[in-house]
Amino acid sequence: MNLLSLNPKNIEKYNKFIYESEISEIYHTLGWMNVTKNTYNFKPLYFLSEENDEFSCVFNLFEVNGLLKGKRLISIPFSHSVPIISKNDFIKKESINNLLSTLSNKYNYIEFRDNIKDFSENVTISNENCISVVSIKDFKSSDEYFKSLADTNKRNIKKAIKNIEIKIGNSVEDYENFYKIIRQTRTRQGSPLYPKKLFSEIHSELNKETLIFNAFHNNRLCASIMIFYHNNKALYSYGGSFDNPEAILQRPMNLLLWEAIKYSFNQQHSVFDLGSAPKFHTGLINFKKQFTQNIYDIPTSVIHCKKQKSIKRDGSLGKIVSFVIRKSPEWVNEMIGPSLLKEGV
Repeated sequence: MNLLSLNPKNIEKYNKFIYESEISEIYHTLGWMNVTKNTYNFKPLYFLSEENDEFSCVFNLFEVNGLLKGKRLISIPFSHSVPIISKNDFIKKESINNLLSTLSNKYNYIEFRDNIKDFSENVTISNENCISVVSIKDFKSSDEYFKSLADTNKRNIKKAIKNIEIKIGNSVEDYENFYKIIRQTRTRQGSPLYPKKLFSEIHSELNKETLIFNAFHNNRLCASIMIFYHNNKALYSYGGSFDNPEAILQRPMNLLLWEAIKYSFNQQHSVFDLGSAPKFHTGLINFKKQFTQNIYDIPTSVIHCKKQKSIKRDGSLGKIVSFVIRKSPEWVNEMIGPSLLKEGV
């Protein structure tokens, strides 16, 4: 079994391997690799196991170097689920061993967004985040799915329909407005801001796989969500709202998600993934529970982990950072947020 690096000569085979896998996510695509590389200047190190001139396992890794955690490999920064794609468990285990042998302790640790407890020694597993998933294939229609929702959510959606207009787009203007919403939302929440370049890179690399659902109240944009599409699956990736109490009372976020899910029913997708949430963010998790009870842990596996300092959002240092961001103007978060985000990954 050979362990290769991704290069121009094997890109076509890589794409074929990824798109034929039922568990592949948009994060496995070369488009997302370029988004991450160009936005954060992280170095991609994609390794591929090959047998009989065919790929059998893929590792999607980025080299990250920071003051707090040193040099490490992460699969993939700022993504919520990147399962290792492998033909079978034996190949997966052998490929991990080959990868560790190749790296020769060059990095402090290797982090996978997957559970590899049974495939490697010296692994620390954590489950700090969870995902919420609507299994579209379990319902005959969007109407049947709507009937399954809690009465409160159905009332909120019906209320929003009367007062909120939904428009779908992926123009440059849509992306610019979306960034403004994200900037205000994350500052309000006390969360470090994503770089503006992230959204221009998504528009450049993944515009055909991305839609922005916009909510308007009295002809004014009040909330938006961004949805990725890959391999017959939809993923709610980012979302937020302007600080407009009158509009928020009309429940635009409930309607946005309903319209996005209904769109996936019409497109005959198999899954609508409502994205990840830290377990301590109970408000967000409870909101997603209005749309599905299918909530699963997202395992994170760390190999050869050394004791490292880290900023935990639910820890004392994380709370201080969050407080400072909430009390600061948006331009402060725009200036320091991306650096805090990179350091904490």
